[in-house]
Amino acid sequence: SSYLHPVGDGLMLGVGFDGDDFGTNGGMKISLFDVSDPENPVECDRYVVSVDNDYDDTWSSVYCEAWYSHKALCWDSNNKIMYIPFSFSRSHYEGWRAINQYDGCVLALKVDTVNKKLVSVGEITHTLSEYDWVNGFVRVTYIGNAIYALSTDPHGLYAFNKSTGENISVLDLE
Repeated sequence: SSYLHPVGDGLMLGVGFDGDDFGTNGGMKISLFDVSDPENPVECDRYVVSVDNDYDDTWSSVYCEAWYSHKALCWDSNNKIMYIPFSFSRSHYEGWRAINQYDGCVLALKVDTVNKKLVSVGEITHTLSEYDWVNGFVRVTYIGNAIYALSTDPHGLYAFNKSTGENISVLDLE
């Protein structure tokens, strides 16, 4: 984990890279740790974000601003939900031509402190331009029943309904 956040009851939420035994970054991993015994922390649960590939000749990557800045995350302590902005890319070849897809996302993970589990309660996705996909959603917050996500590609402030994930509006900042 590159960032740890206390979520109550001796629990910490970690956000970081997911990797394999060869050291390859396959995506993003969110871990829930029981740190009630600080000398023996235990990973209770994990949630992995990776990009499924539908083709044999593909590559994919996940980028999360929270790997480098804790300001990217938003913790809703009343509902025990962490909002995590990230982006991903997926590419494959059709003949000699590369087909690219870039998306920005906000993942909402609820921390079940009783069962020490992470539960996905929603994900919002929007398409990015193909030139600067790592700068999709970089910040997220909420006010009332709206989630606000700042994107730097394209530059805009997106408002989504917290319950349904529907796009409410976009403020173009370019």
